Amino acid sequence: NVTDAIASVELYKNGLNFCSDTIGTVSRIQVEEIANIFSTLTEEGYLVYTLINGTDGVTDKPMYHEIGVGTDGSPEERRELHRSILSQLGYPTVDVELTKEQLDYCIDASIEELRAKTAVAYKRGFIFLDMKQGVQRFLLTDRSQGFNKIVTVNTIHRISASPLLGYDNGIFGQAASNFLYGTTGYDLVSWHLYSSYIEELEILHAQRILFQWDEQTRALDIMQSLHRDERVLIDCSVERTEQSLINDRRLKTWIENYALAQAMMLLGQIRGKYASLPGANGISLNAADLYQQAQEIMARLALEIDDYVIESPEEFGLGSGIVFG
Repeated sequence: NVTDAIASVELYKNGLNFCSDTIGTVSRIQVEEIANIFSTLTEEGYLVYTLINGTDGVTDKPMYHEIGVGTDGSPEERRELHRSILSQLGYPTVDVELTKEQLDYCIDASIEELRAKTAVAYKRGFIFLDMKQGVQRFLLTDRSQGFNKIVTVNTIHRISASPLLGYDNGIFGQAASNFLYGTTGYDLVSWHLYSSYIEELEILHAQRILFQWDEQTRALDIMQSLHRDERVLIDCSVERTEQSLINDRRLKTWIENYALAQAMMLLGQIRGKYASLPGANGISLNAADLYQQAQEIMARLALEIDDYVIESPEEFGLGSGIVFG
């Protein structure tokens, strides 16, 4: 049964490409010069190694181009945008001198602008990570756990650090339990004061984990040495697929209009090569009008980002701070 196969093989240039079908790995083996490979194979001439989850390699292309991370591989959303852009430019009544590759470029530019200047292109995620004693660098590449979708790491929460969660068996955890479940009860002011007290303890006893995250190498460096194995909760931002962005009710029109403006710019460059075409009375081209309309659309879309029309500050906040002095 093909569906039960643990690996697949396909032709690759002049050789064979063996790929594992197990979830959570992109491991592959390339075999070249296959002229005599089949004559040397026997029934016991192969060995399948057991997959170790979490050891996926780091890819050499941007996350938003990876299938399963930045795209799910479905072309239908782009086809719909192609049809919409061409229709707004006058097709099929008017010949539109743009190729499929140029339309894809316009859509790519629109989505990349959204990813670069807004937080709405990402969503918030919470992922558990098992940290090991004495280890200070962790590679977040495990596809089976969704680590390969992490864009930025916002905060690392220690589950056992706060006695408010009830996981700490130390003296402070016991004090929290007595305070919360005592017969005297509690009020909101006391709760706020106690929470502030816990935050001060975390700072004094270095309970908060300092870290450095590198998206390109997928390396999470911990700025302290752990003395025991510990499970932590990572607050992170996760990549949204382009299909999710295009289908979003708030973003669909913005992406389409920005891609349309890019298409107008390209079409204006193409038609601007000649001021007019030969004919009975001469045929004038609308390159200048296309440039002007494109600039107006892009200025309006930039204003929508600045005014948080399509932004989601409730998800990640405004990124603002307070400075004294």
